[in-house]
Amino acid sequence: MASGPAGGRGGYGGGGGGGYNETPTPTATATVTTTPTVTPTATPSPDTTAPKCTTKPVRKQTSRTIRKRGLKLTVRCDEAARHLTQVFVNRATARKLGIKRKAEKRVLVGKRATLAKANVTHKITVKLNHKAKRGIRRMRQRHVRKLKLTIATSARDAANNIRRSETTKSFKR
Repeated sequence: MASGPAGGRGGYGGGGGGGYNETPTPTATATVTTTPTVTPTATPSPDTTAPKCTTKPVRKQTSRTIRKRGLKLTVRCDEAARHLTQVFVNRATARKLGIKRKAEKRVLVGKRATLAKANVTHKITVKLNHKAKRGIRRMRQRHVRKLKLTIATSARDAANNIRRSETTKSFKR
């Protein structure tokens, strides 16, 4: 007897045969695939309205109390927002009080950033910088009767909508 792969003897496994290899013929099987159906969902429209905020100085403040304690303000926004308050002195007052002697435009004397909740009134205090405090102390000797401050605010909501506003208030000595 012959040994080898075709004969199936001599330790080569397999059995069978008449000296040829049997290969299975491929049969076609049908597979069913289901495609998922997409149901349209209503996407919320993006927020395009900027927050409305009101910023008012607390009553009965003078330049002296502002110098000692800071400018007290009440802030209220109609939606949650990051509220930035900046306080400026105009160019002429900055030169006259020695806050910035060569001022070309209005001078920033204090700022404060707060996170305002929706429909909640917040009381904030904007502290003035050292030069502004020193300038306010000089008001009497420089013959300045009123301190005119510009309060500039900007409110930014979660969708990056920004609303800016500005008011000017005078405070007596």
